[in-house]
Amino acid sequence: MLLGWCRNDPFAVLLLGSMIACGYLGKQKGQAGSWAYPLIGGIVVTSFVACILKVANPQTVFNPFQYFALHPGSLGNAACRDSMLIGEALGAIIVLVRKEKTGPRNDHEYIHDNLKMASNAQKGTSHYASAAELMVFSEFGPPTVPREGASARERIFCGGTILGKMNNQPVRVIANKTSLPMTEHVAVCAETGKGKTMSYVIPNIISAACAGESLVITDPKGELTLLLSGWLRSMGYDVYVFNLQNPELGNCWNMVAECQDEEEISAAVEALVVNGPAVADKSGGYWLSKETQLLESLIYLLKADFPPEMQHLPAALSLAVWPEAVLTERFMRAYKERRLPKVGIDTWQGTRVANIENAISGLTAKLKVLRSGKVANLISRQEINMTDIGRKKAALFCIIPANGVSHLRPVISTFYYFFFRRLYSLAESNGGRLPNPTRFLLDEFANIGQIPGFPEIISTARSFGIKVQLVLQTLSQLNNVYGRENAPTILSSCTSNIFLGGKDKETCRYFSDGCGVAAVLAEQEKRDISLPLSRQWRRTEKTQTTASRMLMEPYELSQMPIEDEIVLFSSSPPARLKKLHWTELPQAAEIVDVNENIRREAGVDDLKLEHIIPRNDARAVIPDYDGDSGQQDYLPKSRPPRKRDGGDVSIVRKVKSLPDLDIDDDVAKSWGLK
Repeated sequence: MLLGWCRNDPFAVLLLGSMIACGYLGKQKGQAGSWAYPLIGGIVVTSFVACILKVANPQTVFNPFQYFALHPGSLGNAACRDSMLIGEALGAIIVLVRKEKTGPRNDHEYIHDNLKMASNAQKGTSHYASAAELMVFSEFGPPTVPREGASARERIFCGGTILGKMNNQPVRVIANKTSLPMTEHVAVCAETGKGKTMSYVIPNIISAACAGESLVITDPKGELTLLLSGWLRSMGYDVYVFNLQNPELGNCWNMVAECQDEEEISAAVEALVVNGPAVADKSGGYWLSKETQLLESLIYLLKADFPPEMQHLPAALSLAVWPEAVLTERFMRAYKERRLPKVGIDTWQGTRVANIENAISGLTAKLKVLRSGKVANLISRQEINMTDIGRKKAALFCIIPANGVSHLRPVISTFYYFFFRRLYSLAESNGGRLPNPTRFLLDEFANIGQIPGFPEIISTARSFGIKVQLVLQTLSQLNNVYGRENAPTILSSCTSNIFLGGKDKETCRYFSDGCGVAAVLAEQEKRDISLPLSRQWRRTEKTQTTASRMLMEPYELSQMPIEDEIVLFSSSPPARLKKLHWTELPQAAEIVDVNENIRREAGVDDLKLEHIIPRNDARAVIPDYDGDSGQQDYLPKSRPPRKRDGGDVSIVRKVKSLPDLDIDDDVAKSWGLK
């Protein structure tokens, strides 16, 4: 049958062959759609000739089915057949003479402006991921709000982690799309001005909100809060703001009230002291341990012997400068009345044995910004229930200053430590999974400081329904905060590493190594110039070989166009994507409309944080010991000053001069009282 068709309509076979040949040639040149050139050329020329013949002789009859026959049967059909051949030839000539595509092309077949990939495992196997390879664990298209009554599976595909865009379509990683669920932990590296907030943080807040995930967001300068808090409320979210930039706006949080057991007190104090700025030469391990021991003991005393309104960090720092004898009396009396655990009094004893003055000076110098002022007010009252974030749709913005944040790192790191701990406890009480999945978007991650146990947290968070997505400027920041031993653990726990641009050598080298080695077709030119005249008549010889080269050299990463990005995956070839600006998402119009309505209701021209965040009236109540005027009403009564060597002694620093207390013999012996 096929042979008979070829015998009867040979010119159809010729057209089909020319289309196949042109398609193959066009593919080699990077020209999509070249297969259609012979067909289009034949149709155009044939139509033109047919029109001329029809005008010249209206009686001319055409039969398109006879155009490809060996014997067309009429003069008109023969003319159209010849015209078809001419058109095919013109289309083929166009494909032949067209130059190879010279625009930049970086995909699974070409790299670096049409440097074609080769299939040679000996030279290298790396390549940029194709759309088909990304589809294994991703979806293409913007995030959407699930329809009412949507199944659990449909809801899974509504959000995801937005990486960038390919072929003008957003690429969203869906953790549960694969048979073995992957994590959605992400590490983003981008220097200032590379669009990390506009092209990563905001799109992923929108994606998480579409999926109904809770959000914990680090917000430098408060721009994200200003832009998105109103829209999140319109999406049914409860919004909290922990504002360290303008502490009088937003919700308060009290670290001391948050501590529930000895382990939490120890970890919180360690985070405070370790993340505080080093003072003089007293940043060694011994002095850190003394400062930690001092602050732990004071927090034990606060929780055991002071009213709730005074149980906060500024009060603990105020106690640090009280006379040692007065503090010792408070410890002993609280222990006698069984309000203070033995670990509290033992910690104080360990503190006062030696170098307590140095511990006091070091601790107060590190945390002096927390002793008074607006920040002290902010951390003196408890208004944020961290477990609510994991129970229902809620968003918390932690606003930090853009500059000069080092003095606040102790508070920020402790805040996030408790957040992870509370969500872990909630997940464990809920069968190992949070009632509502929670995503942490930690912009300027290095400014948070060292979160206690973070390498272990990020390694296990996925199973509890927690996604951790951190944004850095350079990898050296991560090394500086967590050390070169823990930084690789954090990066390897992130299944996606994104490079948005920068010139840091260590960062560029990391992503260059991660991209791997590729096999490419390399052209070499050879020309004999040994004889003077040979230059005129000898042609240049070109040879093609397979060569190895890095998919992206470090210097190429540093010079990468600003709209491009590189993504490394743990189970897929790297991808070269385009950045996705948040205004390209359909939800952008909703966000603008909501903010415009808020602005009109506030009656202002420019929307500011005070228009969307309520003010707080928190005031830190500080226990104040006045040695001249006597002890305050909330202090226990001590015996009157005693005379020694004829002089008045208002405050005696020796423990043995304290009132007689009925305490355990073991404790009394350890304190030198018996």
